[in-house]
Amino acid sequence: MNKWLKLMALLMALLMLAGCNLIATDPVLDAQQVVAKVGDTEITKGEWLAQTENVLYNNQLMYYYYGLSYDVTDSQAIADARSTAIDNMITSEVLKQKAAAEGLDVLSEEEQAQVEENVQSDWSSYLDSYTTLYFSDSELEGEELENAVIARMGEDGITQDALRAMYTDDIISDHLYQFAIQGVEVTDDEVRMEYDGLVLDQQATLDATPTLYQSYVSNGTDIYYVPEGYRGIKQILIALDEDQANEISELQSTITTNDTALEDLRTQLDELQNPVEGEEPTATPGEIEASTEQVETQIAQLVEENATAQTQLDELQTQAYAQIEATASEALEKAQAGEDFDELIATYGEDDGMKEEPYASQGYPVCEGLTAYVAEFQNAAMALEKVGDISGLVKTSYGYHILQYAQDIPSGPVAYETVEEDLRAQLLSEKQDEAYTAKVDEWVAAADVERNERLLQAD
Repeated sequence: MNKWLKLMALLMALLMLAGCNLIATDPVLDAQQVVAKVGDTEITKGEWLAQTENVLYNNQLMYYYYGLSYDVTDSQAIADARSTAIDNMITSEVLKQKAAAEGLDVLSEEEQAQVEENVQSDWSSYLDSYTTLYFSDSELEGEELENAVIARMGEDGITQDALRAMYTDDIISDHLYQFAIQGVEVTDDEVRMEYDGLVLDQQATLDATPTLYQSYVSNGTDIYYVPEGYRGIKQILIALDEDQANEISELQSTITTNDTALEDLRTQLDELQNPVEGEEPTATPGEIEASTEQVETQIAQLVEENATAQTQLDELQTQAYAQIEATASEALEKAQAGEDFDELIATYGEDDGMKEEPYASQGYPVCEGLTAYVAEFQNAAMALEKVGDISGLVKTSYGYHILQYAQDIPSGPVAYETVEEDLRAQLLSEKQDEAYTAKVDEWVAAADVERNERLLQAD
């Protein structure tokens, strides 16, 4: 009797499992299952999994941007994406409901007009892009062509209503952000304290490694401290012809590559001709002789190739520099005669960097030991003895340079007044973002949220 009861129980269990599997494998019913609720709003499994795909795709794009690989089929990546997706969907719905509760989902007439302007602008751009991408060879014309393009855009979810909803959501989100950050301010003491801390941090770094200052300036890093020993160097660049410069660069690259190969081959030849005493040879005398002849032939070919490339390089450089020498000499003569150097830069200079700040005002920052500039420029810049001095013609791979020792860049902390406004804005933005994040966490925690963990954790 017990045996039959056990068999019946096992059969019932199998039938129940089979029933569950039938439900789970029905794609329509499966997608309609509710994985979470925010108030009365349901989030279905289908919506959640679609959002998961978006998260995985965006992660893949981000990783690709940084040159990294991202496996969208990895189980941990999928689990993380699912967690992110449901959290984002719940938060989004909480914010939507909060905006409605506070009356922040109503747009002003001006905002509505801006939405429509953005929609029409984007719509026109999409029409042009899709026409070019998909209908460049089409025989359709006029309204018929436009309708076909619009239909194709619709396949990708691009409609005027979708664009309108997107821009409307953006404005509502900004309403909510402004609502959350009301009363957030930054005090004078906070700004000053931040400034003092940044000065100390940069001072410690730049006093230890002064050459970093040049890279800070080049990269657009905010500067709060300047180390000692920097001078500002302005230049008039009379550039080589672009095609000739490219050809010169290619020849120089060929010679450098061949020199590296020659060094390796000569090492191989030395090892063949001078084996280590006591070591048993791994090749027969005949094989060694054949290898030696092959390496010697390769060396001879590269030497000949380099000689030809060097001759071509010398001839091309002579021709290229001759073409710009008269202009460079004319500019140098005027600079040495005391004409305004900035005006000469505007008239003769071909370096776009000299037209941009801070270089246009203070020149390029140069100090001892820098490797950021080509050696000829660096050496000539440091050879100038006092502010106002003008160099002769400095020949580099870029062309002819005329350098001016424009100023000694003042060392020490930058003046508080020059960075106060930007620092205050930066601190305020950070403080507002922190306040908004805290409010969102508070609203989500207080919201009526139900999560179906059984479905959310299922494979």
